[in-house]
Amino acid sequence: MDSGESVHVELPPDELRLLRWGLANWGGPGYCTDAMAKAMGFEDAHTMLDEVEGLRRDLVATSSLTPRDWSRALIALEVVFASDVIGAAGDWAIVTGWTDEQTLVVLRTLQNRLRGVRSRIIDP
Repeated sequence: MDSGESVHVELPPDELRLLRWGLANWGGPGYCTDAMAKAMGFEDAHTMLDEVEGLRRDLVATSSLTPRDWSRALIALEVVFASDVIGAAGDWAIVTGWTDEQTLVVLRTLQNRLRGVRSRIIDP
């Protein structure tokens, strides 16, 4: 699959909401370093903040992203949810209203749903 072509994925409302919350928490509880932003497939931390906002808008408008962007959105969610160093972690339930248990159940279904459309974001 060409990583430049947008792929539509029909997400159930809970998966879409979780992905949007994950992206929205960057620049709030989530604070990224340049090195971590690069590891997640972004140019740097500043650029990441702009791009996650664009990913959120695209998800709401079309539910279509490139495979690379699906990967970057998913890893951004995973890191901001789980990391206590740069993410929301302990504040996750406070800022989103989602318990860790609810989040994990929906996250696993989202990961499985996106398995076929994700691409590598880091070259081996």
